[in-house]
Amino acid sequence: PADYRYAADPPGASARKVTFTDTDHLFGRRPDASFPWRTFTRGYNPILMDEFTGEPRVEAIRRAMGATRRYARRIDLVHMAPRGDLCSTGFCLVRPGGEYLVYQPGSGSFSVNLSPAVGRRFGVEWAHPETGRGKAAPDVTGAARTTLTPPFDGPAVAYLRLR
Repeated sequence: PADYRYAADPPGASARKVTFTDTDHLFGRRPDASFPWRTFTRGYNPILMDEFTGEPRVEAIRRAMGATRRYARRIDLVHMAPRGDLCSTGFCLVRPGGEYLVYQPGSGSFSVNLSPAVGRRFGVEWAHPETGRGKAAPDVTGAARTTLTPPFDGPAVAYLRLR
């Protein structure tokens, strides 16, 4: 039977093995565009059991899958791990002190713990989670609690990289 906990709030994946999450087993036939980001930032490899319906909801999931893939290719994925404890959203992949990929499923400001790099500069890029289109933002300085505010309403992805 489906385990619906994995749909909304999957536990962090273990780095001991490659784990996939697929919409067919988690959702039946009703996932949304947050699925790829909720699972990817918890350390899983999301898979869409494509419905081929042409529904806007399915098209949105496909675009979000593409966006997660583009980030997977850019980040140092081998050395990153899910660390929901380091961001207030609970959805982040981290290479402590070096790189942070954070998903904000809601809207508004959130915090990230950059304490391994206190006083160091991080480049910030914002992206819409469905399209992956990035937008550079001013750098931030590492601190135990660094507050980030997306430049748009709704869900957002923040990518921080040590300069």
